[in-house]
Amino acid sequence: MESSGISDGRVILDWLAFTLPSESGLESAEFFFGELTPRPMGTKGYSHSAELPCGGVVSWSPARPEQKVHVELGSQALGRAAEIDPALRDVRGVVKCIHDMGGVITRVDFALDDRAGRLSMDVIGEHIDQELLTSRWRKGRKILATLAGQGRTFEFGSRRSDSFLRIYDKQAEQLDKGKDDPGEWVRVELELKREKADEAARRYVQEGEAFVVGLLRGLIEFKERGEDQTKARWAACDWWVAFLEDAEKARLSLPKVQPTIERNMAWMELQWSRTLARVVIAEGGCFDRVHALMDKGSHQLKASDQVLIEEYQTRVAA
Repeated sequence: MESSGISDGRVILDWLAFTLPSESGLESAEFFFGELTPRPMGTKGYSHSAELPCGGVVSWSPARPEQKVHVELGSQALGRAAEIDPALRDVRGVVKCIHDMGGVITRVDFALDDRAGRLSMDVIGEHIDQELLTSRWRKGRKILATLAGQGRTFEFGSRRSDSFLRIYDKQAEQLDKGKDDPGEWVRVELELKREKADEAARRYVQEGEAFVVGLLRGLIEFKERGEDQTKARWAACDWWVAFLEDAEKARLSLPKVQPTIERNMAWMELQWSRTLARVVIAEGGCFDRVHALMDKGSHQLKASDQVLIEEYQTRVAA
């Protein structure tokens, strides 16, 4: 069976993406994961990219060092990397090395598997239908997939948000891929991005797998129906507590980022540059539509926006 993710305990690291300082990132990526093989084009807004021996992708833009060097290792790439270099099986060690090199984790996926039959897709589906759960997400949704004719996936949150959870029938997925029947297998997978990804990775290095299991319990808990009007006071389901080994709930606490014009500029450059170029070029170099948006936005400014503008102008003039 092809390797998927890496683990040095119960928690599986199933996806890892991070940035490294532009001046040393390429050498660091090559040192840890092997020789880079250039690809014919860039990816995800970067002008250059290369493939690692494990199948991971490194991206960078020589003309824009502020973008840094981006490394992305999917599930299969992580598994192959650990096969190539056994030292990479030390999940917490890998994450610590990335931080020690000045890297920032931009996406991390943690997975927990149930191979003992503690989680039932039928029971989980019933609890979602009856809203017998508490979670950090507004609601869950069921996807009736066609994996081996019986597979299902339950999702919480949005793939575009900073946190996203899926519970799916891993046994059906393996059968759908034409592999031998692995037996009962349900996977719970938590995907974290941006600041939450980096903070979760740091906490994982410091506290170990207990933090990841506790974070999962802090994000979602299946409940037995109780008499109290407050659902949070209902008892947790025995099967969910058993799966999480009665872990204490954990939370991610991130400092509130204060808005600044500099952050607005960085966000615009990252998100809008290609879109603006397409629109202006399509209209023959005319900026009328851009100017119309500017005029519309200027009439929607609030007092707090004016404060940000004045603070920026003061910093520039200093």
